Amino acid sequence: MVDGKPGPLVAKLKKAISKFGNEHIFILTARPQQAASAIYKFMKDLGLEIPIENITGLEDGRPDAKAEWIITKAAE
Repeated sequence: MVDGKPGPLVAKLKKAISKFGNEHIFILTARPQQAASAIYKFMKDLGLEIPIENITGLEDGRPDAKAEWIITKAAE
């Protein structure tokens, strides 16, 4: 990540993590899975501790790819 900036939902995410924990917080991106470590570091620098195994890079920007991942995760 280069020059990443916090988005408008950071405060809400911090509140949710403090209330419910981070076990069921996931980041889904169309970027390659290799980006997970950079995303993890960026989020940690923002004060958001999300397990790196909860960061998934699909390497596929199609909406259907994201929808399929969400359906599979919800079924778990």
